Amino acid sequence: MSNPLIYAPQGNMGPEHIDEHRNWYMSRHAPTLMGVGFYSARMFDGDGTRWCNLYEIPGLEILSTPQYKAIKTNDTFRDKNISRFSNLNVTIYEQKRILDGKGNLQERAPGMFGPALSFIRFDWKGASGDLHAWLQDALARVSGAAPVRSVRLLTRVGEHPELKTTYPHFAALIEWGEKGLPPKAPVEAAAKALGVEATNVSSEGFSKRFGLVREGVFD
Repeated sequence: MSNPLIYAPQGNMGPEHIDEHRNWYMSRHAPTLMGVGFYSARMFDGDGTRWCNLYEIPGLEILSTPQYKAIKTNDTFRDKNISRFSNLNVTIYEQKRILDGKGNLQERAPGMFGPALSFIRFDWKGASGDLHAWLQDALARVSGAAPVRSVRLLTRVGEHPELKTTYPHFAALIEWGEKGLPPKAPVEAAAKALGVEATNVSSEGFSKRFGLVREGVFD
């Protein structure tokens, strides 16, 4: 089995709607997505009104199946909820390189079971070998601040058939081992260490609120 894609909608939700959004997501939307074949469905909270949903999916084709398309018709609250988002970016990534918390290269992607995560997003014009070396350095920088389960190098692949993204082509996804919003300073230091070969660099962290995982996929 090939490694799952990471499908990561992110945005802001006004405080007057956030509770309704969370209740809908946990009671209806996430279970529905699991029913159409998603491997996982997780909800994360960021700073203020920021949120991130993180999914592991078998491939882009699942977003074009009749079962997935039927969600838009069958769940009338979905479009109303989307209309309340601001700064919405729906990005799909391929997992290109994965290091565990000890720096060991992983051929098979483990499930994203950590209670918190950080993204470092960027465009890259340097050599791939330099980027791999940076990923190892990034792990060393962040693991001194809190336990780290994995660091993953992601590249954008394809697009959602309906919802778009303006995020850069690359991302590093840091999976933390402790609950709560992750530390910012070591992540920002790792982002800065990308150097002049990187552009459009940004970072942010999220803490997990809810998650569903398909049994047997990540055993």
